[in-house]
Amino acid sequence: MKNKKPIYYYGMIILQFLVFNSYAQERTGYIQPFEQNLSVRLNLTKPFLGLNQHISGKTYKFRPNNPLRVGIGISIKNTLIDFNLGSKFNFLRDKEKGKTESFDFQIHHYGKSYLIDLAIQKYHGFYTENHLKQEIRLHPNLEIFQYD
Repeated sequence: MKNKKPIYYYGMIILQFLVFNSYAQERTGYIQPFEQNLSVRLNLTKPFLGLNQHISGKTYKFRPNNPLRVGIGISIKNTLIDFNLGSKFNFLRDKEKGKTESFDFQIHHYGKSYLIDLAIQKYHGFYTENHLKQEIRLHPNLEIFQYD
């Protein structure tokens, strides 16, 4: 006879998700205006943008050389604006992995019943390394431009 416990547990997880999900949809007034009209913040970010390319059964992973970046953010009522520039703060980068210049810009607006997100990312200069991490190849002319 088969063990029915895994089916029971999966069923309970799905049931709980449906119950909590439907409860969250009943509340319509959960977005409220911010008390402060303006706030400014500094942030540290770690970029995760990269490119994977599959050629003849091998996967090449192109990665930027930006360990940490310093950025600034501004909040004006229900709108958040974030700006990160990665080429001026490269003091932590690994020198043998080349130089990556990056630009990130994001806007988030939270309305009463809608949400708007805009993100622009531009990276220039990548590297690849083999699976043993012994050989590093630089790709200084590779550029990725992405927007959402």
